[in-house]
Amino acid sequence: AEIFKLHPAVAEKNKIKSNAYLFCINFDELAKSKRKLKYEQISKFPAVAFDITVQAPKKALAGDIQGLIRKGGGKNLLDVEVFSVYEREEDKTVSFRMHFAAKDHTLVHDEIHQLQKNVVAAILKGKYEIPNLPDDLK
Repeated sequence: AEIFKLHPAVAEKNKIKSNAYLFCINFDELAKSKRKLKYEQISKFPAVAFDITVQAPKKALAGDIQGLIRKGGGKNLLDVEVFSVYEREEDKTVSFRMHFAAKDHTLVHDEIHQLQKNVVAAILKGKYEIPNLPDDLK
């Protein structure tokens, strides 16, 4: 199977205002597979986005920081991706976007705030800095 995200320029030209994805599944190949297929039902409950920028040494790997974010986010972390890297002479900043959701209910403010605090704590425990961190997340 292959999954593709529609290029933003094509989406704009066709007046599509949200992300659009396309996919191709080769059912003949799928039927031949001996592997047991696993799938997870898409949640009925909304996800919440959270962006954070981490200051790191130039040689630090974004994947290492992502690992810390995954640990901190726990089972309610759906995904995490890098959306910006800015390298300076002495270090770099890496910005991440993550989404949280529960499988059985809509997350409330206190749950979201605790998840954000858990992610921040995991990053700080990894000896990275978070510029302009709000006091309520420390």
